[in-house]
Amino acid sequence: MLGHPYVFLHKKTAAFQLTFSLDNSNIDLFCYENNSGRPLQ
Repeated sequence: MLGHPYVFLHKKTAAFQLTFSLDNSNIDLFCYENNSGRPLQ
């Protein structure tokens, strides 16, 4: 089974995207704000 879904927002494109974390591989997605990455968890 896939891990928990992570949703991150692109400020520039203003589009939502959905990505899943694999087995033991955690995909780090960040919400970019003013050139600063904040983890959305």
